[in-house]
Order: sequence, then C-alpha cells, then structure tokens
Amino acid sequence: PFTTLDVATGSADLPLAMQQAASRAGLRLRAYGSDLRPDVLAEAQRYSGGSVSLLCHDALHLPFANGAFDVVTCSQTLHHFGEAEALLVLRELQRVARQAVVMSDLHRSWEVYWGARLLALALRSPMSRHDGPLSARRAYTAAEVRQLLGKAGLRGRVRRAGLAHWVAIIPGQVAPWPPE
Repeated sequence: PFTTLDVATGSADLPLAMQQAASRAGLRLRAYGSDLRPDVLAEAQRYSGGSVSLLCHDALHLPFANGAFDVVTCSQTLHHFGEAEALLVLRELQRVARQAVVMSDLHRSWEVYWGARLLALALRSPMSRHDGPLSARRAYTAAEVRQLLGKAGLRGRVRRAGLAHWVAIIPGQVAPWPPE
C-alpha cells in the first residue's frame, strides 16, 4: 500500500482524514503519525480510534531509512523551530520521503497576528490565548520558506494559500522534478 507519515501529527487528524479518503476511493493507504510527546500521542490514539499507526520521535532525527514513506506531511509545525532547527527538519522530512513532502503553516503577517489576537480574546484557555499570537509572530513567510529550502540544499515550490498560510511541495528521494 501507499504510505504516508505525518510528522508532529498532534491529534492525528491529517493522517486519519487521508486514510478515510483513500478508503472511500478504494485505495490502500497506510497512514502513520508521529509526535515527540507521548501525551499528545495518547490523545491522537483516542481521536483516531487506533486506525492510524502512531510513533514517538523527534522531527529533528527521524528514525527511518531514506525514502521510507511515499509522502511525508508536516502541518502547522515549522514555526516552532528557529532557522537552524528548521533546516534540519526540512532535510529530515525530505530524506524519508520517497515521492514528496507536503507542508503547510502560518504565513507571518500583521493580518494573521491581529487575527490571532482577536481570536485569543474569545478563547478561554490561557494556553490558546498565548500560543496563537506567539505562533503568528514566529511564523515564516512564504519567501522565507523558499530561502530556507535553498539553504537546506532542497528544491521545492512554496505558494501562499489564502491570507494566513503557505504550502510547500518538496520532491522526495525518487520523484521527478518538476512534477508534471
């Protein structure tokens, strides 16, 4: 079957959604989710009902062979890393991807920051009220992600996705580039 790995999976919502979509389409997909924190993985186990294989490891040092997964995803995570660590994460994601890496994250802008501040006013959780604006400030712009890819020695396409996000597609170990 086709394999995917979602790095820093959180609740495992992305690999679960991919697995469900593949099942509806009659495709065989084996979805894996990984996270550094065992407590997060315990919640992901409950959320996914055990249908996603969950692994505990650090995104900076993925314990897999080169090209171990067809597609590797990583969403809403890069902003948690400074530049040096972000370069390591990008290289690791690409190293274990056979076909492609698909990433998305917040795009740093004043609109995103103030949107996060306004949303924080409506949230009751002190963590959410702090984390949203902080994440908006730490986020990379699409142009900065392009620069990071260059510094990491990787090729890829980075595009804005609406007002608040960017999406990057990075070729894997055996993928032809550019994609057709």
